[in-house]
Amino acid sequence: MEKRIARLLAERYSGYIPHPFTTIAEAKDGLDAIIALAEIAGGQYLYIPQLRSLFSQCARQDIQERYDGLNSHEMARKYGYSERHVRSILGK
Repeated sequence: MEKRIARLLAERYSGYIPHPFTTIAEAKDGLDAIIALAEIAGGQYLYIPQLRSLFSQCARQDIQERYDGLNSHEMARKYGYSERHVRSILGK
């Protein structure tokens, strides 16, 4: 379906958008996000991780890439982790 038509239908029938998606629809560009999700994964079950999980994955990657052997305290402070947790991420 053409995006323009999908957007018009979504705007007209916004009261029928299921509860988990109403918050997304109300956000800036939210309808566009819902339409994009429907185009990509429509009809499929879709797992959306919690924000905390996404943050954790990004933080782990950053720590592994930026660790220089001396900055575990800095990395811990940056992400709100203990130095012990930073070392466990690094496998030390």
